Amino acid sequence: MEFLYKENVSLFIREGYDLSDYYSEQTNSKGLRICYDFAAHKDIDLICAEINKKEIFNAEDDIYKGKSFSGLFCSQAEFIKKYGSEDMTSWSLKFNYRDVETSVSGEGSKTVIEIYHRRMWKIDLFNLLISVEDQSYLNNHWDSSLVQYLTEECKMTLRNAVKNLEKFEQYPDIFEEFKAVLSGNTPETPIVVEGFTAEQLEKKYPLSMLGAYNYLIFLRESPEEALDLLRRDLPIM
Repeated sequence: MEFLYKENVSLFIREGYDLSDYYSEQTNSKGLRICYDFAAHKDIDLICAEINKKEIFNAEDDIYKGKSFSGLFCSQAEFIKKYGSEDMTSWSLKFNYRDVETSVSGEGSKTVIEIYHRRMWKIDLFNLLISVEDQSYLNNHWDSSLVQYLTEECKMTLRNAVKNLEKFEQYPDIFEEFKAVLSGNTPETPIVVEGFTAEQLEKKYPLSMLGAYNYLIFLRESPEEALDLLRRDLPIM
């Protein structure tokens, strides 16, 4: 998440944020997915939602009052099925958060949002915005056993677990060996990067199995830096 601006507008405060870390494999509808996750968030009391198909001349807004939204759209998939193909769709929500009436708006494919609330009401939106980003990582395609290993055994947040798996995906050979070892299979011909296997890294340096495979990636991406750290016994994974 990136804070963009904060300014006074008459009796209101307008704030801009980029939820750039919001996770979605369908990038052309990220903004609409953010809209749904706000509207369905457990910590807000939705007052109304307005969806506007801007590319349709004189189109009227679709307006949903309070609980009618959750009644019509029981899942993000149902919401995206109706609006996800509308790249030019804009949206706005009005809701109560911690007893403060707040408005948030955005556009269909963009992660930038704008928030309004009255100046007289102090409100900290950081936890809400981080929560919206965090819960987006639930919608990932990874095998649940891999995610469970990273989050439970390696004590990663779900966000970091998904990012780690995305990094592995860029190196299929390393990823396949990591999955094989995780399943209890010893590779006959382990991958060697700059003279090291993952097993050697794990035994010689203070690295976990996951750390060793991440270090293989580091060795492949930045060999000089990675080797220098190993010479100084300072692996960083």
